Amino acid sequence: MMGSMLVTVAQRVQNFELKDSNTGTQVSLEELTNKSGTVLIFTSNSCPFSKLYEDRIKDIASRFDNDFSFALINPHAGSVEETEKEMKARGFRFPYLMDGEQKVTRSLNASKLPEVLVITSGPTGQSVVYQGAIDNNPQAPGSVSQRYLENALTQIQRRSSPSPAQTRAVGCNIRPRGSRN
Repeated sequence: MMGSMLVTVAQRVQNFELKDSNTGTQVSLEELTNKSGTVLIFTSNSCPFSKLYEDRIKDIASRFDNDFSFALINPHAGSVEETEKEMKARGFRFPYLMDGEQKVTRSLNASKLPEVLVITSGPTGQSVVYQGAIDNNPQAPGSVSQRYLENALTQIQRRSSPSPAQTRAVGCNIRPRGSRN
């Protein structure tokens, strides 16, 4: 199970800065990395899969926010359903970052909504230690049998590397900037 799953583990992450729709200020990755790790969740207001996960994301963030910084990244920010005002109205209590130009989205190889990256600091800088799905059942929270994100965060709290380090995110495709569908 470990072999091919480790392809993107330890992917280096460069600092970035994006506008937070909640506060209107710029937020950098460096500002988010003062804890055990940073959880970045690529999402949008209009993707049905993202909507299904909103309550679960808020729950996980509330249970792990002592040890981890959380931020959402919207690669469709600036489109009709993804205005700054609409993003703010979602009511997240942590940064909801606007990546309408998709620079961060592309640099981190995110392709689905929602898709999670957990980043930790090491001697060589920031690196991705988990990338993929939040859990294994978008439609039915009560039927989830694999809590990938929670397991990864718990393993990091125990000073272990997340296993699996990568899962397949299921959801809406991230539309390349400028496409309409």
